[in-house]
Amino acid sequence: MCDSLKFASGFRNCSAARSGQAQVVNYLCKNKADVGAAAMDNMGASHFASQKGHLEVVRTLISFGISVKASNRKGMTALHYAVQGSPLELAKYLVKKSASLSVKRLKTKAGKMPLDLASREEICSLLVECGKQLT
Repeated sequence: MCDSLKFASGFRNCSAARSGQAQVVNYLCKNKADVGAAAMDNMGASHFASQKGHLEVVRTLISFGISVKASNRKGMTALHYAVQGSPLELAKYLVKKSASLSVKRLKTKAGKMPLDLASREEICSLLVECGKQLT
């Protein structure tokens, strides 16, 4: 696939991820879309999907090799976005997939950890429990 076509399919992947179109994301990934393509602020499809709470899209992206460690220019990962208002199941999934990472080490460039950004008590509890298991 030529570079411009690969970029275009990667950009479409970000747009589909943002709007929760799991079937479109799956189709694009199967047809060699650049799953690591980034849009503004180095935001990737996993960041957009996590920000909007699209668990199936995140699952699809991870199954096609996107890294849960990927961060944008602010140092935020998909987990940073998920804890700010997405369903608990999405945060649980991302924590499970990043089990080798210490939640305490996932600091943004502003020094914020996912726990600092968590919007609900149940997500705070999840992150605290995960932090205990990894220390």
